[in-house]
Amino acid sequence: MAPLNVEKLSPQCYLCSSKKDIAELVKGASKLSKSTDFVQLFDDRAEIVQKLLPAYFNSVVRGNEKVMRSNGIAKEMLIFVAGEPNIAKAISKCGVKSSSRFVMFATSNKMAGAAKPRLGIWAMKKMALRFDLDVAQGVASELL
Repeated sequence: MAPLNVEKLSPQCYLCSSKKDIAELVKGASKLSKSTDFVQLFDDRAEIVQKLLPAYFNSVVRGNEKVMRSNGIAKEMLIFVAGEPNIAKAISKCGVKSSSRFVMFATSNKMAGAAKPRLGIWAMKKMALRFDLDVAQGVASELL
């Protein structure tokens, strides 16, 4: 197994508004996303946002070690953010609730830039991603 170089990862997070409805947003994000390079949309609650970075890193590590519970890093991340192994329940718990205010997580600046026109985003404010050790330990242990 090749060592994971986290310095090459450059996740981005934005508070967004779109004129599209939620179904169109989700469909657009899904079409844009690839296996390891993706865009995910979340509700904008603080307890969700603070889990994004640790959930992403946990998912990348699990993917690198080939021990994921799902069939992709994006789904694995969603499971970690929600603390829920059932994808439908995880989406219900922390997925985008309003197209007028939601959080977009992108694995790179390139993905975020591509998502803006595809998702009809008219307002996009970059958010700081923080790695709080207490939150990270909670994210890692919620599903054990």
